[in-house]
Amino acid sequence: MPFSEAVPADAGQILMPLPAHISPEYSRFRRRLVMGLLAIACLVIVAASWSIYASFRARQNAARVHTQIYADAVASHVSDSIQLVDFALIGFANAIKVLPPEQQYSMATIRQLLASHAPTSKAGLWTIFINASGIGIAASNDLAVQRVSYADRSYFQAHIGAHPNQGLYIGEPMIGRVSKERIFALSRRVADAQGKLLGVVVAPLDAARFASMFELVRFNDKDISIALVHQDGKIIARAPQFEQSFAADIRNSDVYRQLTGVSARTTRVISAIDGKPLISSFRILEDSSLIAFVGMSVDSLHLALQQDLLNGGAGILLVLVIMLLITHLALRSYRSLELSKQTLQESESRWKFALEGAGEGVWDWNVMSNAVHFSIRWKQMLGYAKDEIEGTYDAWESRVHPDDKPSVMAKLHACLEGKTLVYLSEYRIRNKDGNWKWNLARGMVISRDAAGQALRMIGTQADITERKQAEQSQLYKIVEAAPDPMLLIGNDGIIAFANGAAQGTFGYALKEFTGMNVDDLVPSYSRSSHARYRKDFETKRTQHPSDLKRPLTAVYKDGTEFSVEISLSLISMDGQPVVIASIRDITERKRAAELLQQSFIQLRRLSDHQEYIKEEERKRIAQDIHDDLGQNLLALKM
Repeated sequence: MPFSEAVPADAGQILMPLPAHISPEYSRFRRRLVMGLLAIACLVIVAASWSIYASFRARQNAARVHTQIYADAVASHVSDSIQLVDFALIGFANAIKVLPPEQQYSMATIRQLLASHAPTSKAGLWTIFINASGIGIAASNDLAVQRVSYADRSYFQAHIGAHPNQGLYIGEPMIGRVSKERIFALSRRVADAQGKLLGVVVAPLDAARFASMFELVRFNDKDISIALVHQDGKIIARAPQFEQSFAADIRNSDVYRQLTGVSARTTRVISAIDGKPLISSFRILEDSSLIAFVGMSVDSLHLALQQDLLNGGAGILLVLVIMLLITHLALRSYRSLELSKQTLQESESRWKFALEGAGEGVWDWNVMSNAVHFSIRWKQMLGYAKDEIEGTYDAWESRVHPDDKPSVMAKLHACLEGKTLVYLSEYRIRNKDGNWKWNLARGMVISRDAAGQALRMIGTQADITERKQAEQSQLYKIVEAAPDPMLLIGNDGIIAFANGAAQGTFGYALKEFTGMNVDDLVPSYSRSSHARYRKDFETKRTQHPSDLKRPLTAVYKDGTEFSVEISLSLISMDGQPVVIASIRDITERKRAAELLQQSFIQLRRLSDHQEYIKEEERKRIAQDIHDDLGQNLLALKM
């Protein structure tokens, strides 16, 4: 119903109690709108929260995978480096076994062996041989290790009294006694052929070189920290903070406790060096007492989470503001709609009355529900009473003629999709008594949703059966008046009409022509080619006349064949394509042409004969002249 009160000026007034004269529909719409928008707001908040949580978890998982990849790479590199050094130690130990006893402690000999087996490709790497008493004999470089006691070093003590098959020993990080470098030592027992201990060969590894390598690895990722830790809990090398962390004992830290009983793990810990929370991956190096540790600071994850929370909060706030504005505008629009609703209803009543008065039926189609309102006049045109036909789209579609349905549906969908502004179609529809009646339908989409999809369509329907019958009768009269035989050919070559000239030419009556296939008017041996040409002509659907230049043969009713020329034209009748075939009997013309050809051949032969006679006469005269002249010349000569 119309409203006379003023529309609220702002969103705050929307939530205030409405005056008593506000319609119940408006109150229900406002309540449903507010409840719906509140539900949408809750869904938006839940979706934003889930998105933030999922993003945080995804970054956490990515960090875990990242640290695992780093840890595997670091562990592989360190293992390769240690294995290279161990090969050098084993080579030296095997070489010294074969030395004569008097040379096994010769400084020059030992130094030469150390130098030959030391991995010299690694700058800053050297080896030392210590005798069974713990006294240095020689080094592979220039370090003065002679007579220096290493008896108290763990890498020497580990091999005293050990089994001859004692393997590689990796010592804790320490400061070199002679080199003063931060090192950790690799050592192997050296024994003679009988298993007697000759000494220990040691390879002090520079921890700073490993720290430098770690620093290069984390060059583009400063949130990563990499460390090499001895199994006894002391840090050998770390990047960053190598200087501060070297030889630091982390046995009492959370990091070290989580290593118990596992060879690999990815977990969250607190750094023992700077106290920062880390996502860490550990790898215990195979056949060694070293642990590769890679940690990623969670500070960046927390910063990203804070940024997501800020962005999500701003987005939710923006959505709420937009929803409040939508509520305000929707309520204003609804009240304006109610004001115009009655006017629209009155206008619809007027135009429906005007169309009904003009004798046209009216239909109103709700596209979404497929419900259709058919006016009383629409039903009367088909012979139905007011309540004898259901108000559905299927009730109309099921009554459309099958031959007309593809064209009708194509035009209807073109209008629904917005390709054409107006729906206009002529088609046949079944009456209540089962007969077909021609109708002219017009329609237009009057309502679409925001996506452009049609919601409502209205239109009219007029009975044009008499007009169609008049058009058909007029066409038949034109064809009948033609002097040449003419046929109207419909779908699949079926003859719909034949004029009197065609009936007289072929010998068939009109009843016999009607329903006959035009292919029956040609000899049986050429029917397949004739059908192909006809199909090709119908497919092209040209509006221009077409003449067949090649000779064609037709058949009388009695089976006699005769020559014809055919001209074809395509027209539309009752909404269907119809071919007009104009046929001309050229039997006499063809016979005259054959006689003319025969006369031409005879004249040609006569002309050739005359030329032959002339040629023979010329030969005879020439022969006579030749003979007379020869005789005369002979006589003169004699």
